[in-house]
Formats: sequence, C-alpha cells, structure tokens
Amino acid sequence: MNNIYPKSYLLKSLRDSNLPCTYQTILRWEKSGLIKRPKGEFKYPDRSWRFYTQEEIKEIIDIIKKIK
Repeated sequence: MNNIYPKSYLLKSLRDSNLPCTYQTILRWEKSGLIKRPKGEFKYPDRSWRFYTQEEIKEIIDIIKKIK
C-alpha cells in the first residue's frame, strides 16, 4: 500500500525542489488541466481534503519543472 501525504508535504517537496508555490496555485493548475487531481480526496458537504501519494508528488514536480 502506498503512503499518502497531505498538501503540506506536497508544498514542502516543491520548496525542496526549488519550485515554491502556494496551494492556490496547485488548485489553479488542477482546474486548468495542467496537473491531475489526486486520487486520495475525501469530500464532505462543506469541504474536502486532498492527499497525495509519493508517485503523484513526483509526477507534479516533474510537470512543474518542465514548465518553469
């Protein structure tokens, strides 16, 4: 089973890769189709939480490196 990580881990991984951005930027990229939404998403009526696997985080970092 893959470990899952919260958005704070994704943002830290991006900073460690010299690709700092905000969570709002991640959401904007998802909405525009640049990156995929995470598979680990827990929704409730008034909010949702996103969790990322290590593979999803690596994929996001690779995509962002290509565009920057």
